[in-house]
Amino acid sequence: MLAAALLIGLVADQALRTGTFGLAASVAIALIALALLVVGRVSTLSARVLAVGGIAFAVWFTLRASPWLLWPDLAASLILLGFSASFAWRGSLADIGVAELAARAVHAALNGLSGSAFVARPLIQARTRLATAAPIARGLLIATPIALVLGLLLAAADPVFASFFQLNVDLGQLTLDAFFVIAGSVVAAGLLRLAAAEPIGRVDGPKWRLGAIEGLI
Repeated sequence: MLAAALLIGLVADQALRTGTFGLAASVAIALIALALLVVGRVSTLSARVLAVGGIAFAVWFTLRASPWLLWPDLAASLILLGFSASFAWRGSLADIGVAELAARAVHAALNGLSGSAFVARPLIQARTRLATAAPIARGLLIATPIALVLGLLLAAADPVFASFFQLNVDLGQLTLDAFFVIAGSVVAAGLLRLAAAEPIGRVDGPKWRLGAIEGLI
């Protein structure tokens, strides 16, 4: 799941850095839907149809140019993907009331906020296995300063060798790219967490109903 979230984040970076809708935006939404279908393992037909619907709206990012149409398409894609993750194991959009809709919205928000920790769980659990790499890390700490000094000496003596260290890095753009990657990954992680969460049960509305007199007043 972590790899899927990072991949989506990288594609989202390509979509966001241009500031316009296009093929990268369509691919990013399609990857989120595929991640829900494959990694999230949505099992209900309703959830699968909703995920495909999200892809269908995302196709218009590449075909349309008017922002008056593209922003609603983006909203529709994200809403459909959210419903797909929410109905991953139980429920259907055709059988949902206002009370259950509100409950699912709260459920989605809570699970979405914990998405990053969820997809990073395998990495955290593997921390104990990394203890065996401690000797390698200590060796690198010892060797790195020596290699750095040798590199600086060679760079001072050889202009050609020094040219390898002349990197033209735009820190502002690099920071912005990192932010876009993290943002895209967090959105994908939240949806994957929602799809894997314990499904919410049916929530019925209040038993009382407004009568004709109350409605007229």
